[in-house]
Amino acid sequence: MSDPTATLSLPTKERNKMDKQICTLEIVIDNTPYYYEAHSHQRVAEILHGQIETLNALNKQYNTNKTIDSFTIHHFQ
Repeated sequence: MSDPTATLSLPTKERNKMDKQICTLEIVIDNTPYYYEAHSHQRVAEILHGQIETLNALNKQYNTNKTIDSFTIHHFQ
């Protein structure tokens, strides 16, 4: 479900500092929240890409139009 080619282009020093703060990723689909461990922006990008690909395949298979309502990156406090 992840795509290792999905990347974010942030300078290494800034990315490392921001990555240390990430705890989980919350994705809401049809008003249902799903939580994923995501301890880096790279992992967030991979999960989001995978979810979009999965939704596209399911929408095509079942002739629906489900999308990601929202996503939130939760940080350690």
